[in-house]
Order: sequence, then C-alpha cells, then structure tokens
Amino acid sequence: MCFDQKSSFGFALFGLLVAAKLYHKTRDWAVAGSVFFFFTMELLQGFQYFWIDDCDHPMNKILTMLGLLHICCQPFFTNLVNSRTTQSPRVKNYFTIILRLCAVGGLWLFSRMVWGYIHGWSDPITGRDQSTEWLRGAKLCTFSGRYHLAWETPMADASYFVPGVALHSFLMFAPLLCVKWSTVPVSVFLFLTGPALAAWITPGQHEQASIWCFFSIAQITIIVLGFCYRIHWFGDEKKKRQWAHWMPRRWNYPAKYLQKDAPKASAGGKKKN
Repeated sequence: MCFDQKSSFGFALFGLLVAAKLYHKTRDWAVAGSVFFFFTMELLQGFQYFWIDDCDHPMNKILTMLGLLHICCQPFFTNLVNSRTTQSPRVKNYFTIILRLCAVGGLWLFSRMVWGYIHGWSDPITGRDQSTEWLRGAKLCTFSGRYHLAWETPMADASYFVPGVALHSFLMFAPLLCVKWSTVPVSVFLFLTGPALAAWITPGQHEQASIWCFFSIAQITIIVLGFCYRIHWFGDEKKKRQWAHWMPRRWNYPAKYLQKDAPKASAGGKKKN
C-alpha cells in the first residue's frame, strides 16, 4: 500500500487543484469549499509524518486534535456537497435541517475528547487494543500503523449523555439514504469506498479512519463528476440548463445553455401600455 508522506502531499495537491478548478468554473463556494475542506485533511496527514510516533511532542498532539476535529466536521461537508445537487425547495429544506444536525452532532462528538480528560468520566484505557471504537486510546497521539499513520485520543465512556463514534457513521450515511432516492447510491458508494474498504485493508481501529481520510478527496471528486455525467446523459433540458456551469467545456454547455432567454417582443414591435 502506498500510504506515506509523499502520497499524502500528492493527494493534497490534487485536492487543492480540484477545489480551485471547481470554484473557477462554478463560483459555487459550497462545493469548492467542501473539496478544499477535504484537501486540508491530506495536508494535515502530510505534516503529521514529521512528528509521527513522537507522542510527547506538542505538534504531534496539536495535529492529532485537529485531525479529530476534522473528522467530526466531515458529515457536515459531505452533506453540504450533496445539498447543492438539487433544485427542489422541499429537498433543500431537508438538507438545511440535516446540516444543522451535522453541526450539532459534530461538536457533540468532539466534546467527548474534552470529557475524556475529566476525572471519573471514563474508565482508564492502558493499551490500544482495549478499545472497540475507532480512535479511542490511552493518550493523544499520531503513531505508525501497519500501512499508514494512526490516531488515538482519550474519550469519555459512551452513555446516554455522551455519543459513541457511531454518531459519525449515522450522520454521514443515514441522511443520504433518506432524503431522496438519487442520493442512496451516493451513500452506498461512500460506505463501500470509505470505512468498508479501510476495514478490509487493515484491522487496526486507529488506522482505519486515517486510511478512509486518505481516500476522501477521490470520493468527493467522483461524487461531483458523477452527478455531472448523470445530468449529461439522463437529465432533461431543464436540468441541463440549471447545471450547465458544472459541466466540462468539451460538452459545449456554455454555448448551448448559458445564454439567457431573449425577451419576447410584443405584437407589432410596440410595447403595450
């Protein structure tokens, strides 16, 4: 497996170029900004290799904490991208609620690490193999996994008041399964090429998250391009006009669809009073 610092920086460069291209072509801050968000994870992983396994170094701890914060925000930005693939006011309202829930859930999940430092809120974990959850460990650290870097962080015990890591899974996949039929394949695609693929590559609970994050730039790019191709081949004229700014130039969409409708002339060429 080619998971190393060079490949992390390489994927980061790819993500930055994709984000810049999308913004230049669409002027859609939500889509381009979401791709830029996932670019920052690849950049973060590249820098983490400079201090990997040095668990007492402040930079190791800071970058690990930033990685956890990034993970908590991922459902929000994933759903933000998908919210831009609809023109239906009803579905847009659904995504407004979903994005708010993702924001609250992300902050709630991140707070679990803070509560993990409060005495009495968690049972002591002395070894990495004790945890059955992603990321939970004895200390805040980025260390070497079997194939890629791995993360661990103290977390409070999951309870009615403290969410488990499965909250991330729910916020990432459940909304896309429920909001409309066309987003169900997106949810399945994200699951199979994300956590399922990571679990197949490595059994390490602390490494699977970082491997999925490594693939995230490719995932989000495929989602955007896949939507464009679906509209190109199966969309009606109305949808093609609505999404013309997203389409590759080789399809000649600007010439065909980007022109505004000419005003209709009144009968006899005179304006009616």
